[in-house]
Amino acid sequence: MKDFRRNVYLEMDAGVEDIIGIPADKIKPSDWTPLSDMSVMIGQAAGMKTADAILKYHSGDLPCWGQEYRVQSVGREVRWIRDYSILMRDEKGEITGSFGSIHDITELRKAQQHLLEAQKMESLGRMAGGVAHDFNNLLTVILGYAEMLMNDALPGSPASRYAKNIQKAGFRSSELISQLLAFARRQVLSPEAFSLNETLEETEALLGQLLPDNITLTTRAFFDLWNIYADPGQCQQVLLNLAINARDAMPDGGNLTISTENKGIGTPNEYKIPEGEYVLLTVQDTGSGINEAAQAHIFDPFFTTKPPGEGTGLGLSTSHGIVKQSGGFLFFKSKVGEGTTFQILFNRSFSEPISESDLPEECADKPTVLLVEDDDMIRDIAARVIQLEGYRVLVARDGKEALRLFHGETSSPVLLLTDVQMPGMTGIELVHYLLKECPDLPILFMTGYTDHALPAGCATLLKPFTSYQLRKKIIEMLAK
Repeated sequence: MKDFRRNVYLEMDAGVEDIIGIPADKIKPSDWTPLSDMSVMIGQAAGMKTADAILKYHSGDLPCWGQEYRVQSVGREVRWIRDYSILMRDEKGEITGSFGSIHDITELRKAQQHLLEAQKMESLGRMAGGVAHDFNNLLTVILGYAEMLMNDALPGSPASRYAKNIQKAGFRSSELISQLLAFARRQVLSPEAFSLNETLEETEALLGQLLPDNITLTTRAFFDLWNIYADPGQCQQVLLNLAINARDAMPDGGNLTISTENKGIGTPNEYKIPEGEYVLLTVQDTGSGINEAAQAHIFDPFFTTKPPGEGTGLGLSTSHGIVKQSGGFLFFKSKVGEGTTFQILFNRSFSEPISESDLPEECADKPTVLLVEDDDMIRDIAARVIQLEGYRVLVARDGKEALRLFHGETSSPVLLLTDVQMPGMTGIELVHYLLKECPDLPILFMTGYTDHALPAGCATLLKPFTSYQLRKKIIEMLAK
């Protein structure tokens, strides 16, 4: 209850103390100052500007109103408040004050924000997924024919240089669509059990070339580190992104520390995540730090504090998407002038890494490969690569034609190489049919994006791919 004439509170519930940290009987109007940058009018005042609503309210034209706004008192965090008020009048009908109720809706606002972010993520995911399938098919064709042109051209000739530039542009385009899919958590991952210490060791060698001399890199690999179940290549990408981000935050030099650790987490915990056994990856720098305004947006796609042309703004958003899609958690702490610390928690895996023997240069025999792809140019490129290796190729445009070819063979193909998304019968449906008749048939999916989970035990080759990558993958599978 507030007296307008004396500008004092006549009565205030004790619950207000929980919001702003001042005893109810000592609160002054000056202690209750809304942060005007995010005020929202509700109720009868919905749609009005705050200033207009206040004028109408005090003039009596708006007998009751509602407002949602933020407040902050000294030493307290910002809270969201929902405020409903009605006017009080004296016996002459003159306005003397107001009577109202306030509600702390901070948690509700957070929940609404999380829902909004989830909806935005879903929309971006659908958009990225729709673009990725066709875009990666086109890039596969571009990269494939560029590689063929380079092979046919004389080394050092203009034609060879042109083809190489086409290939470079194709790779950059592939990286961009991959980052968008990672942010939207729609990447096709190839998870396996492995140790992050191996990733750290491999990445340390790469960082030696990426970090300037004025940055000191320190790595601390935890002894007997637990395994995790994730995509090793994507985890290395996350580590590189965070390290490069740290490098850019230390233009005058500093220290970059990367460490791994086994971590058992109980309930409750500082991370507010389910209890369990985790592997903790920490990336800490002594750079410039991230200001509070930027901290709210660092995982947004295309958000960057770097000058135009010096960053895409996808590094941290990509890392966040990869970690989330892998079932992990990503946290950060930062203080301007002191540096930033990123912490990633992956669930412990009790599976052991699969040790593979060195691959032979090529297989001793030349088995038949069944190739299924609805895109004519990709099918042509893949068939040429397989034939150049001396393998016999059965070529099908869709799942039904593949089944006909499969049943027409006296001996079953030793490898099925198929696209995932095809008209009529998808690659996944085709695989289900063939595995019923030939349970041990090795399966290699070619895909740039899919909404569906791929059958367990099947390998994937991500589009766009090069001839070398296709050849290497086929040799790898036939060598097992």
